[in-house]
Amino acid sequence: TSTINKNAVAGQKYYYYVVAIAADGTTSTKSNVVSRTCDLAQPVINLSSDAATGKVKISWNAVEGAVKYKVYRCKTKDGTYGLMNTVTGTSMINKNGVAGTKYYYKVIAIAENTDANSVYSSVKYRVCDLAQPVVSIARDNNGKPKLTWKAIDGAVSYKIYRCKTKNGTYGLMKTVTGTSYVNLNAVSGTTYYYKVMAVHSNTNANSAHSAIVSIKSK
Repeated sequence: TSTINKNAVAGQKYYYYVVAIAADGTTSTKSNVVSRTCDLAQPVINLSSDAATGKVKISWNAVEGAVKYKVYRCKTKDGTYGLMNTVTGTSMINKNGVAGTKYYYKVIAIAENTDANSVYSSVKYRVCDLAQPVVSIARDNNGKPKLTWKAIDGAVSYKIYRCKTKNGTYGLMKTVTGTSYVNLNAVSGTTYYYKVMAVHSNTNANSAHSAIVSIKSK
């Protein structure tokens, strides 16, 4: 007792009527005529973190017939969503997100004929992360590896990891609250590899690891 007009084109209005057919082939009179404009398909969104900034990246599939997309955000799932941006591409970064804060997002596809706009995507959420530390490395006056980085807004501490091979298993060396670290127990003549992670009071918002840096201890 139902069917979907699968070959309908978004933005086009279609008129329909139904006829009932009996087993002997007898047909009823036509039903009343009804009409509806075919909508755009519902976007499907995915959320990830932009590692460098820690900000939430919202991505979605291209919807056939869409001329643009509107992205909405809220701090609660069932709250009032505000329009963040209108874009023609299929992704955007929530640049004003605050690290440690959970945000909910939904996207609607917009047709040239706005009567054909899609329904909203399903709502998804993600916590905004801290920005990724940018680490520099040198040797101190005693020849020991010294790591330095800029303070990350919202970070309460930093975890330093070390390994003797670039692609090996990194062990946690130290957790510090400052923005530098000297590896005092480094062995002369040994090359060490390091990476640093910024830590938030909400550990779900910790940063991505920094790029790996290395130096030979003297």
